[in-house]
Amino acid sequence: LIQLLEPEAAHTSGSESAKLWNHISQLQETLLDDEQSLESARKAVAANPEEFVYRRRLAGLLLKTNHFDEAIEHLRWCNMRKPTDPAVVKLWKIAKRGPQVRVSVDTATREQEGGPSELK
Repeated sequence: LIQLLEPEAAHTSGSESAKLWNHISQLQETLLDDEQSLESARKAVAANPEEFVYRRRLAGLLLKTNHFDEAIEHLRWCNMRKPTDPAVVKLWKIAKRGPQVRVSVDTATREQEGGPSELK
């Protein structure tokens, strides 16, 4: 499905392109391909930079992949438009903690689930 949507997204523009890139990004994230998902989310925002949902989603992916400085730029944009959005508030809290805390949270989650910890 991704292989079918990518050419269409690349040959359209504006909000239609953004919608397709966002959908592709969601599919890639489902397949645990965070880097490709991030790139597709960036394309969605580039195609429609005024769409709040795409910016908020990109900020979350940036945090997930430890691109904190770039995530903060998008979170500022989102916060200026919807300062009480619960997802933005949550993402701000994660961003303010920085990458060290994020790694600790991920490690704690893996240990709680019985998975291996890279920091042991």
